[in-house]
Amino acid sequence: MTGGRRRRPVLMRTTRGFTLVQLLLSLTGILCLMLTPPALAYRVHTARIAAAGAQVEEAAARLRAAVLIARVDVLVGPGRTPDAPEQPRWIAGAQGALPAAAPDPWGNQLLVNAGAFTTSHAVWVLSAGPNGIIETPFDQPASTASPGGDDIAARVR
Repeated sequence: MTGGRRRRPVLMRTTRGFTLVQLLLSLTGILCLMLTPPALAYRVHTARIAAAGAQVEEAAARLRAAVLIARVDVLVGPGRTPDAPEQPRWIAGAQGALPAAAPDPWGNQLLVNAGAFTTSHAVWVLSAGPNGIIETPFDQPASTASPGGDDIAARVR
């Protein structure tokens, strides 16, 4: 021992606080944990909208190829009946089964305004969308028809 001063062993050194690298790593981890759930929720939401769009397009293609002789106002698929406070005809008329349909990604029924086949109005395969409320008018002139609100629809005719 030279100089009369003893060095402490490495394991016994006292530390004060965190290093800059440790703080940056901790903050980066916290930031990643904060941003991941909203990003995943957005991806799930957009995937559901895409799935509903594909579903209504597929059902519309089947209906275009089929000859409908049903005397019903609305064809419905399985699932929960969506709300239609401003468009009651979508859920109040005579109903028939929509062949080979599944509920939309939110668990609601797919609907077809089959009563419009006998008129010059647009015929839709419709999903009520994320809010579960039908906002598309039942009777729309084919020339100016468009889905309402967040409804996801495919034109049959």
